[in-house]
Amino acid sequence: MALKIDSAYFLSAMERMRSKHANQQEQGYNMILAHAGKFPEELIAEFRAETDHGLKCWILELLADARSEKVFDLFHEMLDASNLTFRDLAVKGLRRLNSKESKKLLSDRGF
Repeated sequence: MALKIDSAYFLSAMERMRSKHANQQEQGYNMILAHAGKFPEELIAEFRAETDHGLKCWILELLADARSEKVFDLFHEMLDASNLTFRDLAVKGLRRLNSKESKKLLSDRGF
């Protein structure tokens, strides 16, 4: 039986990422990592709603792996973040997008 990758799968993975147990957190992260490109909007919404710094960083990493143009605006925004980790992850994400627009933005910003 094939695994159904849908919103219930995503929510289950996010629940695991919020667990107090490291192995559950890793499992949730890896569940989404394998399918990050299917959930860019959901990941953006989770990033915006999240208050935990570490989880926000993980979500940005997942968004970088999603390689979806839908995350361009968030990465652009994070280039101006006061949080250096968020900025570094935005640069990583923009490089992975590897689009004309992302290349220009990185070049214009000196990255």
